[in-house]
Amino acid sequence: MLRAFLFLILFTWTSAYGAQWVFTGEASVERQNYFTKYPEPTRTFDNLVYLKPELDVKFNRRARFYLKPSLRANTSTEESPENYFVNVKEAFLELKTHPIRTRIGMNTHNWGVLDGYSTADNVNGRVFFNPMDPEKRGTGTVDILYDRKSFQLQMLYIPFQSRAVLPSIDSRWLPREFITKPDGGSTGGVEFLQPDRFDYYYEPYKEINNALKNNFGARLTGRIGALDLSLSFFQGVGTNPQVAAIVDLNEGPPAFITPGSKIGLRPAYYRQNMYAATAVRTFKKMILKLESTYQDTIGVHEDIPLSYWQSGLGIEIPWDITKYDVATFFQIYYGDSTKSPDSNLLNSNVRIFDRVGILGTKVAFNSKTGGLFSVLHDYSSDSYFFHALLSRNLTSKTKVSLAGDIIGGRQISLLSTYKNNDRVILTLTYSW
Repeated sequence: MLRAFLFLILFTWTSAYGAQWVFTGEASVERQNYFTKYPEPTRTFDNLVYLKPELDVKFNRRARFYLKPSLRANTSTEESPENYFVNVKEAFLELKTHPIRTRIGMNTHNWGVLDGYSTADNVNGRVFFNPMDPEKRGTGTVDILYDRKSFQLQMLYIPFQSRAVLPSIDSRWLPREFITKPDGGSTGGVEFLQPDRFDYYYEPYKEINNALKNNFGARLTGRIGALDLSLSFFQGVGTNPQVAAIVDLNEGPPAFITPGSKIGLRPAYYRQNMYAATAVRTFKKMILKLESTYQDTIGVHEDIPLSYWQSGLGIEIPWDITKYDVATFFQIYYGDSTKSPDSNLLNSNVRIFDRVGILGTKVAFNSKTGGLFSVLHDYSSDSYFFHALLSRNLTSKTKVSLAGDIIGGRQISLLSTYKNNDRVILTLTYSW
């Protein structure tokens, strides 16, 4: 009631001063079915409801208010935070006085150039309900952009960073067959074999070196001929918290988890410096994208990588040889760290891309029907992730889509840990 009253006051006040309102958004319902059933309490299907309103209020050429929250409800679980979650991605006041643009409030930032996964996109925390496709969290930011025709300089200050949001304890994206603890070497780690049935619980998080406070960074972009370049620096919390597993073990090797025991998860947020460079070159029949990122942890802490370097190259080629609009893309990544990855995607989400190639195709069959097909191949472990999506506009405001994911591999690897999470997804979306 109070929120509705405040909204009415805002609407009345802005209307009196001639503000222009644009209210859009979308609502969707989604059903996710997994092919493999795990023991309880793990879920085999998810029924999701999304609401994503968008409000844009322009007072004049110099002042604007923008609001874009994302509301998500999962009726298949009673566990927090997945049962009901609100992510205020953007809620900022924007002021323009050429050549300076200032935004104060909640925001998300995109500092990378590669589609899907970007090595340089390290400002915002993530929502890891599905670590294969994490969502960015909005964070309270002072964002100042100095914009000249030849270059742009963006500066950020985040007094209190938004923490990563981890899956509920009944999630399939927590390891369900084995846990691997990294040993810091290049040969892997110690494997903890798990019993048929066990439960997770979360312990209070640790904050190292005030990692969530006073984050800051800057990005310089410019254009030289047909080449778009950027350099960026960010000091703040690592995108992935380091999640330690607290377990009761019997004598080994191999080390078996005591049957009937619970596995504790303790997130640790650590501070790091991030340096990144990107380049984009557009040719007549091809777009070439390159980015490289170096991350350096501030201080020495157990199980936290001291440094991490990762680069990615992307090529996109549009085709006009058929009656369909087709674009093929290829991306390859290479990364190197002081520690080997473990089997927990919450720790090692970015490590999927250490030795990876991605090949995909986007197809517009007609004005109403489109598709996306991609395969990610980890050539160091011969594991893969296949994704397919078909969508069709039923009306000008309604769209239905059908997607599927297949994960597999012959060797034990980060991806093959989740080989039983193959699924199909049906989504119905209404826009206004």
